[in-house]
Amino acid sequence: TIDYLLDAFSKTPVKKMKPWLRAVLRMSVFQLMFCKDVPASAACNEAVKLAKQHGFGTLSGFVNGVLRNISRDGKERLNKGMEVSSEETLRLKYSVPLWLIRQWVRDYGFENAEKIAAAGMQISELTVRRNVSKVGPEKLLASLQYDGVKAAPAVYAESAYHLYGCDGIEKLEAFRNGWFQIQDESSILVGQIAGIKGAF
Repeated sequence: TIDYLLDAFSKTPVKKMKPWLRAVLRMSVFQLMFCKDVPASAACNEAVKLAKQHGFGTLSGFVNGVLRNISRDGKERLNKGMEVSSEETLRLKYSVPLWLIRQWVRDYGFENAEKIAAAGMQISELTVRRNVSKVGPEKLLASLQYDGVKAAPAVYAESAYHLYGCDGIEKLEAFRNGWFQIQDESSILVGQIAGIKGAF
């Protein structure tokens, strides 16, 4: 999505930009388009400062011009790019490479391809696997509750829990004691299905 906008507003294609300058522009476009608390003027000014500090002073006008134009017209340009329901629309809306979108559409159809792309934008649940050799479920749950964290049993994986209200995993006594480890439920299932004894 960000590269689409940069290519739309810059005479130099993203692929041909110097890596450091490309990173600064990408970061700034992200701020302009997706960070509501960052004023456009601040995003543009900081990018220009960074360009000057790192030896790209001669390109500071280019940086400023591209970013100012995106701050003014970027949302409208992006909306126009997403007007027609197409593979290109999914690429822009969900920031997924076009080759992958095309593969999903070929394998699953357009509607399911969009569902897959949309699912990739969701924030995953924090899932942990209890260390069965160190702690029982009651003791682990009591410790988590004491630290203000809610835990719900995972749907499919044994000895696994989804945690809610966790503000920093390293603050939890159960984590410091090695009573659990962070692991996605789908990867826990691999071990279960393989039948590895004593690990789960």
